Amino acid sequence: MHDAIFVISPRIDFTSEIMKKTVAFVGLLCCVIGMVILNSCHGCQGRMKDCCRVDSDSVESVLFNDSTIYGTTLEYGMSTFVVRTDAGDTLELDREGNGTIGEIFGNLDRTGDRFALTVVGRNTDTPSVRRAINVTDLRLVSAPWEIENAQLIIEGDTVTIQEYTPTLLCAEGRSGRKYRYEYKPAVLKK
Repeated sequence: MHDAIFVISPRIDFTSEIMKKTVAFVGLLCCVIGMVILNSCHGCQGRMKDCCRVDSDSVESVLFNDSTIYGTTLEYGMSTFVVRTDAGDTLELDREGNGTIGEIFGNLDRTGDRFALTVVGRNTDTPSVRRAINVTDLRLVSAPWEIENAQLIIEGDTVTIQEYTPTLLCAEGRSGRKYRYEYKPAVLKK
């Protein structure tokens, strides 16, 4: 007669509350990972290198790096905006293109004004302005200001520009504070 070998294995109880949560979590995690893998190459058709390339105009660039380009205007028209960057490049930009209508704040009457801008589709055939701010006219702002990703920040408060001319800047900050700066030429008294 043969000796029977019995292996005693613990029985997994799939009905316990902890096990139900663990199985559900692992299942959900596998689904999320699968969706990410499938969506990461949607429409690539074998061009994995192109599909995984991060464009400089991407959301990641905007969130983690200051993508502002500084330069002076050379010319502009109803649909164009030409800037010589501080790096010496000449950018010929569309004011409307790549699915966006560029926001341009400040005076466009003078060539040679300094601008801070961001660009959509910089490495394409039709780069266009995303947002441009006339920095020359910011002399009327008496408070500390800076520009990051072509967003004006006054006293640490990122603002939405409501009106901007060579003599007036009206804006509202994310804090809810309203800003108004007006240029008033000095009057000489006799």
